Amino acid sequence: MKKCGITELELEMHIITRQERKKEEKKRKRYLKDEKRLLSWPDPIHIFPIIHQICQMNLDAREAQEQFLKEVYSADKTKEVFETEFTDYQFNEAIIYWKKKDFSDKKMFVNYLYKLTILADGIHNDEWNFMISLMSQLRFSKSFIEYFTNRYYALRTEFEDSKSKH
Repeated sequence: MKKCGITELELEMHIITRQERKKEEKKRKRYLKDEKRLLSWPDPIHIFPIIHQICQMNLDAREAQEQFLKEVYSADKTKEVFETEFTDYQFNEAIIYWKKKDFSDKKMFVNYLYKLTILADGIHNDEWNFMISLMSQLRFSKSFIEYFTNRYYALRTEFEDSKSKH
């Protein structure tokens, strides 16, 4: 029987779909909130040297990277990421800081960094090698390095180039 132009079954399916979308949106918002909490506390000195290193590898993506970082940081803090010259000591201190973090925080941080590398034109070879090295330094297991490799491999710039040649 149709009421309002749809059947009872279509109405039920619409309600279920809408509920599922709301659940997914809640989950996404919670993840973004956790990501912002993770990246803004306690001090960006443990985050910025690593982000700076990634941003220096693809200067063509700077505008997109700035927009991406502004979702978490103020315009001044975002500017600091690009304009501050971090020392090797600061970079190593950031690595030590992340080694001590819970695995879930490390995983979320690495996922955020992969998103940062993808912007504009995919993941370049130097960015890819940096991320693999970073995961090793943070003591990710082989299975999790494999997980990220499988997840992001298709987004590599060089992968797309070789694919188009064939």
